[in-house]
Amino acid sequence: MKNEEVIKLLSAYAYYMYDTMPEDVRKAFDVAIHTLKKSHQGKWIPTSEFSPEEYDSYLVMWRFRSGEYDGKLFYEICEYDPDEDEWERIEQAGEAGAEIVAWMPLPERYEPKQDDDTAKDMI
Repeated sequence: MKNEEVIKLLSAYAYYMYDTMPEDVRKAFDVAIHTLKKSHQGKWIPTSEFSPEEYDSYLVMWRFRSGEYDGKLFYEICEYDPDEDEWERIEQAGEAGAEIVAWMPLPERYEPKQDDDTAKDMI
Protein backbone atom coordinates (compact mmCIF):
# COMPACT_ATOMS: atom_id res chain seq x y z
CA MET A 1 0.00 0.00 0.00
CA LYS A 2 1.37 3.43 -0.95
CA ASN A 3 1.72 6.29 1.54
CA GLU A 4 -0.97 8.22 -0.33
CA GLU A 5 -3.44 5.38 0.13
CA VAL A 6 -2.57 5.11 3.82
CA ILE A 7 -3.07 8.87 4.29
CA LYS A 8 -6.47 8.74 2.59
CA LEU A 9 -7.56 5.69 4.60
CA LEU A 10 -6.39 7.06 7.96
CA SER A 11 -7.89 10.49 7.21
CA ALA A 12 -11.26 8.99 6.26
CA TYR A 13 -11.34 6.72 9.30
CA ALA A 14 -10.33 9.55 11.63
CA TYR A 15 -12.97 11.82 10.11
CA TYR A 16 -15.81 9.36 10.67
CA MET A 17 -14.67 8.02 14.04
CA TYR A 18 -13.05 11.14 15.54
CA ASP A 19 -15.78 11.85 18.10
CA THR A 20 -15.80 8.26 19.39
CA MET A 21 -12.01 7.80 19.65
CA PRO A 22 -10.19 8.18 22.95
CA GLU A 23 -8.06 11.35 23.01
CA ASP A 24 -4.74 9.46 22.90
CA VAL A 25 -5.90 7.53 19.81
CA ARG A 26 -6.95 10.81 18.12
CA LYS A 27 -3.50 12.24 18.81
CA ALA A 28 -1.85 9.10 17.45
CA PHE A 29 -3.90 9.37 14.23
CA ASP A 30 -3.01 13.05 13.87
CA VAL A 31 0.70 12.31 14.36
CA ALA A 32 0.64 9.40 11.90
CA ILE A 33 -1.14 11.42 9.21
CA HIS A 34 1.15 14.42 9.73
CA THR A 35 4.26 12.21 9.55
CA LEU A 36 3.12 10.52 6.34
CA LYS A 37 2.32 13.89 4.75
CA LYS A 38 5.76 15.21 5.71
CA SER A 39 7.35 12.19 4.03
CA HIS A 40 6.37 13.82 0.71
CA GLN A 41 8.39 16.94 1.50
CA GLY A 42 10.89 17.48 -1.29
CA LYS A 43 9.49 14.71 -3.51
CA TRP A 44 7.47 15.02 -6.71
CA ILE A 45 4.01 13.48 -6.58
CA PRO A 46 2.42 12.64 -9.95
CA THR A 47 -1.05 14.21 -10.30
CA SER A 48 -2.23 10.90 -11.73
CA GLU A 49 -1.58 9.22 -8.36
CA PHE A 50 -2.53 11.73 -5.67
CA SER A 51 -3.84 15.29 -5.27
CA PRO A 52 -3.35 17.58 -2.29
CA GLU A 53 -6.01 17.39 0.41
CA GLU A 54 -5.80 21.04 1.47
CA TYR A 55 -6.26 24.34 -0.32
CA ASP A 56 -2.74 25.72 -0.43
CA SER A 57 0.14 26.73 -2.69
CA TYR A 58 2.33 23.99 -4.16
CA LEU A 59 5.31 23.76 -6.47
CA VAL A 60 4.04 22.20 -9.70
CA MET A 61 5.63 20.79 -12.84
CA TRP A 62 3.56 21.40 -15.97
CA ARG A 63 3.79 21.09 -19.73
CA PHE A 64 1.93 22.22 -22.81
CA ARG A 65 -0.29 19.56 -24.35
CA SER A 66 0.65 20.63 -27.87
CA GLY A 67 2.43 23.31 -29.85
CA GLU A 68 5.93 24.67 -29.99
CA TYR A 69 6.83 23.69 -26.41
CA ASP A 70 5.12 20.28 -26.44
CA GLY A 71 6.92 17.94 -24.05
CA LYS A 72 9.04 20.57 -22.28
CA LEU A 73 8.54 20.85 -18.55
CA PHE A 74 8.04 24.10 -16.65
CA TYR A 75 7.82 24.89 -12.94
CA GLU A 76 5.58 27.27 -11.08
CA ILE A 77 3.86 27.80 -7.76
CA CYS A 78 0.11 27.23 -8.08
CA GLU A 79 -2.83 26.93 -5.74
CA TYR A 80 -4.90 23.77 -5.53
CA ASP A 81 -8.59 23.79 -4.58
CA PRO A 82 -9.62 20.32 -3.35
CA ASP A 83 -13.32 21.29 -3.28
CA GLU A 84 -13.21 21.93 -7.03
CA ASP A 85 -10.42 19.39 -7.71
CA GLU A 86 -8.74 22.17 -9.66
CA TRP A 87 -5.33 23.80 -9.99
CA GLU A 88 -5.42 27.58 -10.23
CA ARG A 89 -3.07 30.21 -11.70
CA ILE A 90 -0.93 28.66 -14.36
CA GLU A 91 0.40 32.11 -15.24
CA GLN A 92 3.08 31.16 -17.75
CA ALA A 93 0.93 28.83 -19.81
CA GLY A 94 -2.39 30.55 -19.49
CA GLU A 95 -5.50 28.45 -19.08
CA ALA A 96 -5.45 26.70 -22.46
CA GLY A 97 -3.09 23.91 -23.36
CA ALA A 98 -1.34 23.37 -20.02
CA GLU A 99 -1.27 20.16 -18.03
CA ILE A 100 0.08 19.82 -14.49
CA VAL A 101 1.92 16.52 -14.28
CA ALA A 102 3.36 16.58 -10.73
CA TRP A 103 3.39 18.61 -7.53
CA MET A 104 5.18 18.84 -4.21
CA PRO A 105 4.59 20.67 -0.95
CA LEU A 106 6.50 23.90 -0.49
CA PRO A 107 9.20 23.95 2.18
CA GLU A 108 8.34 25.46 5.54
CA ARG A 109 8.39 29.24 5.57
CA TYR A 110 11.50 30.99 6.81
CA GLU A 111 10.96 32.37 10.29
CA PRO A 112 13.72 34.83 11.22
CA LYS A 113 14.98 34.95 14.77
CA GLN A 114 14.49 38.21 16.63
CA ASP A 115 18.23 38.89 16.72
CA ASP A 116 18.83 37.87 13.10
CA ASP A 117 20.27 40.82 11.12
CA THR A 118 19.11 39.32 7.83
CA ALA A 119 15.52 39.57 9.06
CA LYS A 120 15.86 43.35 9.28
CA ASP A 121 17.03 43.48 5.66
CA MET A 122 13.96 41.54 4.50
CA ILE A 123 11.44 44.06 5.84
